[in-house]
Amino acid sequence: MSMVAAVKKHGLALKLPNANLEGACRLLDQVPGFSNQSIYRQPVAWMLVGDLDKAHEILDKTEDDLGGRDDIAEGSLRSYIRTFRDCYAITG
Repeated sequence: MSMVAAVKKHGLALKLPNANLEGACRLLDQVPGFSNQSIYRQPVAWMLVGDLDKAHEILDKTEDDLGGRDDIAEGSLRSYIRTFRDCYAITG
């Protein structure tokens, strides 16, 4: 299969139904990726759609998943969550 045919068959099938912000949000929630990267993107995407409840839910779950971790990545993520909530008045 040529590259063009592969893009038409597989790439466009994924892209077209998701060619809007809500579709992008659903992809971020469903498509496997690097969770250490998507956790920074998901709340922002849902906030841009106007679904602050979903952004709040994602932040809560992320904090719960961190548990008692104490490392640089954990500290950075907690700082991000705190700042996001402060900026967008999302309390948890």
